[in-house]
Amino acid sequence: MKKIGVALALVLAVVFSANAQNDCKLGHVNTDEIVQALPDWKVAQKAIEELQKNMEEEMKTRTEAINERYNSYVAGRPNLSKEQLQQMENEIIELEKKLNDYRRAAQQELQEKEEELINPIITKVNDAIKKIATEGGYTYIFNAGAGALAFDGGEDVSPKVKKALGLE
Repeated sequence: MKKIGVALALVLAVVFSANAQNDCKLGHVNTDEIVQALPDWKVAQKAIEELQKNMEEEMKTRTEAINERYNSYVAGRPNLSKEQLQQMENEIIELEKKLNDYRRAAQQELQEKEEELINPIITKVNDAIKKIATEGGYTYIFNAGAGALAFDGGEDVSPKVKKALGLE
């Protein structure tokens, strides 16, 4: 009797499992491709690149000022008093500290700008994916954009997401 109960439970599990798999609608999407196709992405990338370029130019200017001050220090060493040398060393140290502070602040500002510009784009794409999933009755939509997904089967919903975003 116990064997019959176990066998019945196994049969029911297999039947329910098969039904669950039949009801499961899968899709996949390449979010990287979609995001990079959006005009908003191109505008954001251009703004980020411009900000990064300006920051790099500022760091270069500050580095050149440090190098000039250091060269003056080295050239004037034989003719300057200990106090003057100490003052120049302190100035160089202060300029280097300011450069490092600027570098940290610039990195943080750049990261915040990226988040400010990119997050709304990601949200927009995710919302479109959710809309397609709901309208199409998909149980799961997997992201195949990073190449991390080995997927054989399911529907590529990328064209539907692009259409929902006005790209096609």
